[in-house]
Amino acid sequence: MSKKNKDGWIRHRGGKRPVDKGVMVEFKRRDRKRTLPMLASDLAWEYDDHKDGWEIMQYRLHTPTIETEVVESADQPADGPLQWRDRIRDIDTLATELQTERADLIKRLADEGLQLLDRDPVKSAEDMSDWRNWRVGDMVEVLDCGGWANEVGSIVKISLIGSGSMPIEAGEIWYRAGMLKFHSRP
Repeated sequence: MSKKNKDGWIRHRGGKRPVDKGVMVEFKRRDRKRTLPMLASDLAWEYDDHKDGWEIMQYRLHTPTIETEVVESADQPADGPLQWRDRIRDIDTLATELQTERADLIKRLADEGLQLLDRDPVKSAEDMSDWRNWRVGDMVEVLDCGGWANEVGSIVKISLIGSGSMPIEAGEIWYRAGMLKFHSRP
């Protein structure tokens, strides 16, 4: 393989294909026009007897960018199947990069002792007016203290959920479900 110049271009003077057939390459023709990236297998690397300006003089491996590249070519439309294919590849590359970044950020959260909670926006929220959906640790508002120590309107943490006529212990007091109203889940 020939030496690359500072922009990554490699000199080519005819002969067999210098890269694998599935590699995307950019190339400069004898007529000095630069072309859209193409699969190496789609190009004629060997020169024939008649010179038509399409001889590959330089090539480099194509590095997709997020932005769509606009390259002048009199023989190819500005918007067509090759450009669509290239844009799909750009999107796939970006999607892979975003997935990698997401995984890294989730790991960094975990290293800090935090976790990302996946919330399904389509899934309907639990009916928190039903005490059976409450959990230990949830915060509830006291609506009726039944003469106990807590004041009406105070916010207390559920410490135990049982059954029977007084199914909820908040603090050290047992309550009937109707005496409490769900406030929040920390």
